[in-house]
Formats: sequence, C-alpha cells, structure tokens
Amino acid sequence: MDGIYGPRMYSSVITFQRSRNLPATGVINSKTWEALIDLDKRKSPTSFAYLGKYSPASAPMLRIGSRGQAVRDVQTFLKQQRFYVGQVDGIYGRSTAAAVKSFQQNRAKLRADGIVGSSTWQAMINDKKGPFAIN
Repeated sequence: MDGIYGPRMYSSVITFQRSRNLPATGVINSKTWEALIDLDKRKSPTSFAYLGKYSPASAPMLRIGSRGQAVRDVQTFLKQQRFYVGQVDGIYGRSTAAAVKSFQQNRAKLRADGIVGSSTWQAMINDKKGPFAIN
C-alpha cells in the first residue's frame, strides 16, 4: 500500500466491483464502500475493541504465553490501530508481542518491552493517537 490511487488500485477496485456484481467503474462510490465494509465485517472476528472495561490498576499483565479474552481484546485493539496483522485468537504469541512493542515505540513515555502492563493498558485505554484520531 502506497496511498496512491494509481493504475494498480484502479484495477483492484474494478476487480472487486465485478466480484460483487457492481458496475465496474474503478470509482469507489457508496455501493462499493458498502460492499467493502460488508466484506470487512465478515472477515473481522471482532468489529470493535472496547478496552474501557479494563482498569490499568487491575487489568492482567499480558506477555508471551498469556491467553484469554483480555488478549483477544488487545489483539483487536492493535489490529484496529494497524499494529497487528495476525489472527485474533486470544493467544499472546510472538506476533502479538511484536505488535505491542510497535505500539509502545509509537507512544511517548512507554517502555518498548512487548508486555502489556499498567502503563501500556493506560495508553491503550486512553488512546487518542489511533488511525482515526482527530488531532
């Protein structure tokens, strides 16, 4: 992805439109957006990560080997923030740790250790720097 709507993107949009029986114009109109959103909803295991249910003081410390719903929620959050590309499976493996480390490196004052401790929980819960943040 390079952010340029060039010949490859145009061709990809036409291919996608044809696969959805939409007019193959190469233009992303409202029908094409709806189809893209629908596809994303069907492919995404969780559509939204709500981390507000966690408290930095009492949330579990997550590291390689951790498992469960808290890991799934963190993976979903990191996926939304475009740090994680793996499967949202609730298993804190190397790819989850790498995504956490990238998130930490991207936020001032966080130690980039790949572990979700209280400071990282705090940053994730109060995130204002995500891909859709308005600055």
